[in-house]
Amino acid sequence: MKCLSCSEEIPDDSIYCRFCGSRAQDPPKIRLIEFPAISLLRLTVLSLLSLGLYQFYWIYLNWQALRKAEGSRISPFWRTSFIFFYCHDLFARMMKPAKEQGFKPAFDPWIPAIVYIGLLLLGMAVQNNLKTFALGLAILQLAFLPLLPVQQAVNAYYQTATGGKPLRTQLGAGEILSVVLGFLLLLMSLLAMSLLKSVEKMTLPGL
Repeated sequence: MKCLSCSEEIPDDSIYCRFCGSRAQDPPKIRLIEFPAISLLRLTVLSLLSLGLYQFYWIYLNWQALRKAEGSRISPFWRTSFIFFYCHDLFARMMKPAKEQGFKPAFDPWIPAIVYIGLLLLGMAVQNNLKTFALGLAILQLAFLPLLPVQQAVNAYYQTATGGKPLRTQLGAGEILSVVLGFLLLLMSLLAMSLLKSVEKMTLPGL
């Protein structure tokens, strides 16, 4: 092949020209899968402020990115709704591009998947009791923790694929909505707990 700069004939597998020293061919382009590239702090704060609702929006966005990149017909909505069954599949597919670039995740996808599902199930089970409702809500909020290593892998992939482009910082409409809904959910939960306690106090003994 010919060097792009000096047009001298060089071997086809050459990366740099032996005559002028410039790059002999364009570097291979990395196809960018549009995962939400956000900082771990941002994921943490949004999850806490939204009472965990942001986690599901995050999952939906990642499924949406995979569907677009693969040209598949998967439904991000239904895969988010049945995340118990698709959790490991999502995490594995999100971490795969980073692994292909040489990034070594701290955990195998099975570990964050199992921890995430376990926290969701435990939180929902504990919430069934009025006395432990607040504890169950706290457990559900902590379900963002196993998402952090997955996001870390996504960010590593994004930085490599974009040549070091900064992570996204602007808030999207979905992120703002998840926080607002989380705040409303907190108010409704506190009101419901207050009303139930009032009813218990008004109930006569023996009735």
